[in-house]
Amino acid sequence: MTTAIDEDADLRLYKAEQVAELWGISKSWLQKSAADGSIEATYLTKPGMSKGLLRFSLAQIRMAMAQFTVKPVNGSARKSDKRAA
Repeated sequence: MTTAIDEDADLRLYKAEQVAELWGISKSWLQKSAADGSIEATYLTKPGMSKGLLRFSLAQIRMAMAQFTVKPVNGSARKSDKRAA
């Protein structure tokens, strides 16, 4: 069985709700981070709307998810000092 590769995935825009649900992160964090510019997002506006719709491209999702990457802790820093007393 082969998996189809979606060549247009980078062109598609995803709602904050979709990103939050699929990747298990907070929608409010996405909204706040996009508003303060700490992550990149796209705001689409429609005629008659005062506020843009928040959308993310696949590249923007990858950059946002990189902020959730858990970095390993240095093993020596976690060991307790076991010197003989």
